[in-house]
Amino acid sequence: MTSNGHDPALQQWFVEASQDLEGERITAQVMARTQKVKLLVLAGVVLTGLIVLLLSWLVFAGPLLDFALLLSGLLATPLIDLGEGWLALVFMPLNTVASIAAVVGKVAWNMRKKLLSLSFSN
Repeated sequence: MTSNGHDPALQQWFVEASQDLEGERITAQVMARTQKVKLLVLAGVVLTGLIVLLLSWLVFAGPLLDFALLLSGLLATPLIDLGEGWLALVFMPLNTVASIAAVVGKVAWNMRKKLLSLSFSN
């Protein structure tokens, strides 16, 4: 303790604390560290996403392929057996379950659009 009652080490700390810091240098250092952390987090997220995608592909690829084959076989089922002649070839695109589903879907979409336009026409 000095004669005025202040600790010299404490006074030195206050003198050091009152000095101006180099703002631009500190800002650049903080931004560089922040950029590094951002890149590490982004790399972690991308790597985790790729791992999840790979694992889900390995788990679900077989069942999804089986489902797609079943669905395509179902949609390609002919409605009426027309035989093997030219008549069957001409009407093949129209003689499937998929064509009926497409027509029903298009009619339903058009009806929905008309109903919505009627309800908001006021």
